Amino acid sequence: MGLRKVYPYYFTFTTFTKGRWVGEQILDVFAREFRAHPAEEYERCIKAGTLTVNYEKVPTDYRLKHNDLLANVVHRFYEE
Repeated sequence: MGLRKVYPYYFTFTTFTKGRWVGEQILDVFAREFRAHPAEEYERCIKAGTLTVNYEKVPTDYRLKHNDLLANVVHRFYEE
């Protein structure tokens, strides 16, 4: 039995602001629409700058505008 080879990589999820999100705070939208993680995790990502709007860091109370590009960079692993 040998060791597994697991390689890390980064992946960026992107989406444009949906009409129903316009005017809402980014943290509220992520907490409600993307329930894979708790709101505290999205808050940490926004503060760390890995969850951005138009590839720029924003505050957690940022209100989404029409056509904003949301990008969330995650660290993943794949096995070979």
